[in-house]
Amino acid sequence: MQIMQSLFYGENETMANSQKVQLKTMQDILTLYPEAFDAEGNINLSNRPEIIELPLNMEVVRDLNIDGCTGLRALPEGLVVGQRLNARGCTSLKSLPNNFELPGTLILSGCTGITELPVGLDVEGGIYLDGCISLRSIPNDTRFGEILELTGCEGIEIPQDLLQKYAGFIIVPEGDYTVAPSEHPEREFSA
Repeated sequence: MQIMQSLFYGENETMANSQKVQLKTMQDILTLYPEAFDAEGNINLSNRPEIIELPLNMEVVRDLNIDGCTGLRALPEGLVVGQRLNARGCTSLKSLPNNFELPGTLILSGCTGITELPVGLDVEGGIYLDGCISLRSIPNDTRFGEILELTGCEGIEIPQDLLQKYAGFIIVPEGDYTVAPSEHPEREFSA
């Protein structure tokens, strides 16, 4: 575990002390945030802006709730979540691991720092990206089982193949978005 002191200017242009926390192991989480663990295998680290890093190969039996962790910059490689991942409002979050698989729902609503999704993203439940205003495109190999919510992702590029494959299950932005040409123009998809 590494705790770093930093100085920043607040809303009133006064200096304030702030700690940033890099969690290197599950033991670090248990030491600093023992209340984050519950008997069902969930980990709740919500509204902890001081967290900037989670442990590599972190495993969560059920749900991981990190909503409001505004200092978190990336989800770690090797992350395994048994059910649902809620990272709503993680405004500094820039990336997810490649080939990330999730048997439940992925909530990234309001993650304004995300510009792209990883290759091989596979979510059995829904993917909620509403308000991800910096997101520019969705990889063609993205898979989901319920819904792909893109409200507020103005200017995003959505692959034609994905729109055809998941017709009726993608909620597109109300404003501008573009459709990327099909990688397989001869192939027909059915939902």
